[in-house]
Amino acid sequence: MASSKNQSGSSNTRKPQNGKSPYRQKRNNASNPSGPSGEKPSYQERSGRGSGRPAARPPVESSAASVKSPSGSDKPLTGSLDAFSLFCAYHLGIGPNKEYKPANLNEVARRFGQDPATVRQALKECDMDSASLLDRDFDMALAQLDIQVAPEGIDRMELGKSIYEDFLAAPHVKRDWKKILDEDRKENSKIFGG
Repeated sequence: MASSKNQSGSSNTRKPQNGKSPYRQKRNNASNPSGPSGEKPSYQERSGRGSGRPAARPPVESSAASVKSPSGSDKPLTGSLDAFSLFCAYHLGIGPNKEYKPANLNEVARRFGQDPATVRQALKECDMDSASLLDRDFDMALAQLDIQVAPEGIDRMELGKSIYEDFLAAPHVKRDWKKILDEDRKENSKIFGG
């Protein structure tokens, strides 16, 4: 067995990790941007090339975006989002082609060409964020189920309009969390003992 000696004098039969392969083609660096004398570009010159992330996509035109809110509230939201379209996409799970497709905040933001913080702010402005939903007497799970099980041929956006109107008409109920938790504690002690 022939062994080669590396620079430190020890025997090693392994190839060096960063060794250049004689079979590998050399790169043509002529297309790489460099300064006038061939050195690397300065920070300012490099900053114009972008961050390496894909550019923000323009908003996808969907049927949900073209339907205006059936309510009388035409107050503009952050990011020029429409409250009805946001309700249908985020809470009811109505996809761009009127199919049922539950979406999280990031997916809805991507769909409308916005960043998640803008969508979150718009949800808050129209009282559709998670904290506001807890203070509404509206069964969102039942509404989502209605959309999910809608039979073929039923326009989910039309169904969404009636659900959205019910949502807007639902009374605001401030919940007494201390009372609710106390009642739950008593009920749990009856069932599980304690």
